[in-house]
Amino acid sequence: MFRVRLAISFILLTSAILSAQPGQDVPPDQQARMRAMVTARHLAQAVIMYSHEHNAMPGDVRAFFDAGILTDTLGQASEDGSALVADGVRYGYLGLAGVSPSEVPDWGDIAIGHLDFEQAFATQPTPDNPDGALVSVAFLDGHVEMVSLAEARWLVEESSKTLSAIRDGAPMPQYRQVELDAARLARAMRAYAAEHDGLAPPDWASTYPYLETDEGAQDASDQFKIYLSPRARESTFIPAFESDAERDAWINAHSMWRSHAHGANLWHVPNPMFTVLLSARPDAWVLTPDRRLREHVRRLAFAMVDTRGELADRESLDARLRGAGELFDAIRQGASLPPIDDAMHDLRAISMAIAAYAKANDGYLPGDLGEVFEYLDGLWGVHEREPARVFLLRDAETPDVLASPLDAQWVREHGSYVYLGDPTARLRDLRGTQASILLHAPLDHPFDLGLPGDVGARVPFAGPLLGARSEPGDWTALPMFMFPPEVLKEQAEASRKAILEQAQK
Repeated sequence: MFRVRLAISFILLTSAILSAQPGQDVPPDQQARMRAMVTARHLAQAVIMYSHEHNAMPGDVRAFFDAGILTDTLGQASEDGSALVADGVRYGYLGLAGVSPSEVPDWGDIAIGHLDFEQAFATQPTPDNPDGALVSVAFLDGHVEMVSLAEARWLVEESSKTLSAIRDGAPMPQYRQVELDAARLARAMRAYAAEHDGLAPPDWASTYPYLETDEGAQDASDQFKIYLSPRARESTFIPAFESDAERDAWINAHSMWRSHAHGANLWHVPNPMFTVLLSARPDAWVLTPDRRLREHVRRLAFAMVDTRGELADRESLDARLRGAGELFDAIRQGASLPPIDDAMHDLRAISMAIAAYAKANDGYLPGDLGEVFEYLDGLWGVHEREPARVFLLRDAETPDVLASPLDAQWVREHGSYVYLGDPTARLRDLRGTQASILLHAPLDHPFDLGLPGDVGARVPFAGPLLGARSEPGDWTALPMFMFPPEVLKEQAEASRKAILEQAQK
């Protein structure tokens, strides 16, 4: 399950276009499939944007239009608000009012929208797709897949059960419960950090006072089961602790969780969506139904810094844990971040400076990045002593370049990052447009994530900073993403076009 899948939709979408010969038209059926993927992704993006602003998803598609996140150019809400309708095609919406995405485990396997089953695309039947039908499904992490009708039905049913159980406080299957526990413990770590200048707790016992109340707990001792492995939860005796010290010693001795983050500043993590905060020990696996293999497999629970709980096979999780270990070590030591984390840090800091510039200039975007360096406001993250590094990729940080005086002209001459803005467009007017990218790393400088089964190198980017939520002291509220270079090129061109259209209004 653990894959970086945010760009899968566009890999599929662009594959047909990139393989076509010059002047060759894309077949009508393929065009319809591409539209179905794009529209499903618009629905997923709307959920992400709405949730960042309201800390909960709406139960009605009409809320996206009321908030200006979706516009009439992208479709309309159905009469009952349960679907997005684009060009006469329905896309069902699974969101439930009041459910916060932070409560939902494994965003990459939770469907949030889908092409109406009655309008599935016909294809050649196969053993894996006996119906010979394909449906576009949008997931809570923003990616979209074209799957068989049988798999789509399974996804929608399982996702609906999970979302309903979260809303109603109903019992979860064990594999879902351990995902939720990972997310709950991650939220406790962030709550601790919010009261300790961003520092993660030094041990597991320190998280206990910050745990949210478990509404499904039968008695007080159930609160401690979050620290136990799935197989130990039914057999481990939980004593009545006579002191906090006794309680803390028991938690630290029995916790199944591990983390590289203890004592590190969580607010300095550049990519919370992609960095593992905590994970289960290798022996604390849980059996999980695999929708593709159609059998139960062993998975380990983990949570990201943004508090999403997920499940992964051990090989994939170990690879991501190695990256998290390097990052947290660098943060603790005040050392250089790993290259991709460094790039994401830079993009986030510059994005915040762009927003600060717009706030000070009647909402207008800067003409180029040379105009924003004065708005870095003391800088965020790890570049306080060398502000010029915010504008440079790691391999561009040569001594000669860093030694030059930092001013607007220096940024224009040496800056690594690509800016798509226009000085006659207002930042707030980009809401509800296809301007999903405002700033990105160079297309000729992709990063290899080094994850098993991954689909290739990616380039990080940042979208417009439009009302993202954050905790006190946390500068990481802007969600960060990565696309393959050919995908990012296409989306950057569409974003630039949308920005210019706003500039001309």
